[in-house]
Amino acid sequence: MPTLLTSIGLLVFLSLGTVLAIQWLSSGRVMTELGGALINNRFNQVETELRKEFQSAKKASQFITKSLQARAYDQDNPAGLTDLFKGVMIPVEYITGIVYVRPDFQGIGVLRNAQGDLETNLFNVQENLNSRLYNIVINSRDTRQPFWGPPVYSALLKQTLLGLRTPIHREDEYLGFLAISISIEALSELTAKLQVPDLSTVFVLFGENNVIAHPNIQSGLNVLSGERPLPSRQDISNPVIRSLHLAEPFNRPLIKAPEGTELLALNVEDQDYLIFRKEINEFGDFPVILGFYGLQSSVGAPIRILIGAIAVGILLLIIALV
Repeated sequence: MPTLLTSIGLLVFLSLGTVLAIQWLSSGRVMTELGGALINNRFNQVETELRKEFQSAKKASQFITKSLQARAYDQDNPAGLTDLFKGVMIPVEYITGIVYVRPDFQGIGVLRNAQGDLETNLFNVQENLNSRLYNIVINSRDTRQPFWGPPVYSALLKQTLLGLRTPIHREDEYLGFLAISISIEALSELTAKLQVPDLSTVFVLFGENNVIAHPNIQSGLNVLSGERPLPSRQDISNPVIRSLHLAEPFNRPLIKAPEGTELLALNVEDQDYLIFRKEINEFGDFPVILGFYGLQSSVGAPIRILIGAIAVGILLLIIALV
């Protein structure tokens, strides 16, 4: 009889062990998928908010382009164009400037100053044939689609701008050149709003070494010039962004990056960070990288809580069976 009881007990525990092993493997896979879903959800949230600002520039460009093509505004009336541009900019706080250059190279610009007020400037692009704007207008004249240009430093605003450039045509008639600009300071203000302390700090890079947006970008703005429109990572007073080049691939279980997203690990000042980054195609051929980083302990906290709950459940099951 003891032998029979022992055999039954061993059979029960073997069966239970098999069930628990399958459950644990299944739970691990579920946890990994859940971790990827949580990361993907955060990435989608950040990317959506940033794209809203880029889309606002596109919508403004489309509206102004259609207005000029329909002759709703007289190109020879700066006051009317000023009203049009201000009407577009007032409700969209992240648009920093609108510049329009007529076919005769007479230009009008409405710019948002440091106080948030809108200022109007009239100019003639041909007065300086070597200017960056003159070359942009000439070289893009035959282009038919809007396109994002590389970052450009504005000496007037003392800011670096990302510009959506639109040569305007009505059939074969050239109507002028339009640029809608967003400053890197405005984008950095948005990353600061999206920041969740310890969990995710958002950044945008131009290539691997230059920073388009980061909550601490103010610390790197004093180095900007026409020859150097963007601060480097080393100009930003943040140890993580400065040390990104030291990050290594993170391949541990339970946290898996979504497809198209790179997952890296970095130790800075005795703190372990996870870094998530991906290239975005909003700017055509320009190498723009969107990412965020957070403490490993904070990023993995929701998953550890679920694993703990599963472990407690299994322990209670064992106690109940015993």
